[in-house]
Amino acid sequence: MEQLCQHLEQKLLLLTLGIIFYVIGGFDKTGKVLDTVEVYDIKNDSWKAVAPLPQPLHHTTASSFKDKIYVIGGYTNNNWHPSAKLFIYDPKKIFGLKDLLCLLLEGH
Repeated sequence: MEQLCQHLEQKLLLLTLGIIFYVIGGFDKTGKVLDTVEVYDIKNDSWKAVAPLPQPLHHTTASSFKDKIYVIGGYTNNNWHPSAKLFIYDPKKIFGLKDLLCLLLEGH
């Protein structure tokens, strides 16, 4: 768990899906808003970066349902500009996080 704590910064989202932890967005140590998504696999005790958020976000919320992660709202910058977007991440697919509108237009 010490490795996990080294990756945690500020105001990020930590979500579990099975034995996998997802660290989504937040701030780095300098206060920069992040678009990163990192995955920690407990079984393999390993970290990896996956597809980033379409935009940097902090203070988001998320939930998992039917093996997908739904990242909701949050703020896009240090001026607390709110995001009204929903991003859906499917860990089984390469495309990663996509804007809900894109998914609707593509018929997914």
